[in-house]
Amino acid sequence: QLHAPRRPDVTTASTVPQPTPEVDAAGPVLAVFAHPDDETLLAGGLLARIAAQGVPAVVVTATRGERGEMIDAAHLEGTEWVAQVRTTELVAALAALGITGHHFLDELATPAELGEVAAADAPPARWTDSGMEWVSPGLAGPAPDAPTTALTAGPLASQAQALARLMRTVRPAVVISDEEGGSYGHPDHRRTHEIVVAALDVAAHPGLDLTGAQADAVRPVHAVITVSADRLVAANKQVAAQVRQEQSMGALAQPLLTPGPDLPALARPEREVDLEVDTSAGARRLLAALRSYPSQVQGATIPVLDATAMRPARALARLRPSQAAVGWYALSNAVASPILPTVGLSLVRG
Repeated sequence: QLHAPRRPDVTTASTVPQPTPEVDAAGPVLAVFAHPDDETLLAGGLLARIAAQGVPAVVVTATRGERGEMIDAAHLEGTEWVAQVRTTELVAALAALGITGHHFLDELATPAELGEVAAADAPPARWTDSGMEWVSPGLAGPAPDAPTTALTAGPLASQAQALARLMRTVRPAVVISDEEGGSYGHPDHRRTHEIVVAALDVAAHPGLDLTGAQADAVRPVHAVITVSADRLVAANKQVAAQVRQEQSMGALAQPLLTPGPDLPALARPEREVDLEVDTSAGARRLLAALRSYPSQVQGATIPVLDATAMRPARALARLRPSQAAVGWYALSNAVASPILPTVGLSLVRG
């Protein structure tokens, strides 16, 4: 079950839609995201809860984040070390969340599907980070210099076929991904959503699995990560006040900036967020996962958990899904973002 206890001020679906006959209701969860850290930033609390409940989960990462900025390591940017560092961080973050199943998207592809990449890149052939540029506050757009190996330059049909084979193999009950706006518009996030949608269409028909054997169709529920705009506004307001009061600092000993008024694409009217999952019990795992990404995340804190005078169990018990925010973190832009006690989901199909 993915529904959370009802909050008085948030509409929460009372039931989860019944899966179609091609899905095992006890099947695993498949989470598909664009870069290392997206699984933690967007769905870390949910993945921690899933793992704690003993539900199998598999994470697919579409790229290795090759074009990401590196906190306190700008000299590495643009080098092959970025992918290696971020892959190492991803392994640590998944372990902190309790997730054991992981694939990079290109590892699921056949040589033929990677053929165009192989012609443009030295082995091993892979789909890489497309990069981005800011087009307005809080909204990203395509980078003018995306490489020929970029995820967004790859053939969508090949990428979808690769993911569909995994779906037929894993046979998930639920697939989780970015929403169609790419959370904040990043082209790789948008493309990853497109890949998931296309792969679900492919997997809805019999075909090959990862072993090359014929497999039956699978039609899982598809849900995307969203957040109530009202909740996010309240969380940003709370975090701004706390960051100013505590004079929170980032990795480079600079003050964290307070969030602005602009909301990302994943912020939705309350009526469009179908489920809010209480993830507060996994807050300690989430915080550990955030801190597993020192090249991407700085200043991560859940003050109640970081209070040294309070017993861990008692501190955790003070977290509630009704809280606007339970903590904050910042990316390379040093803008504080709230850590929420819930993860919101909007159902796309199923």
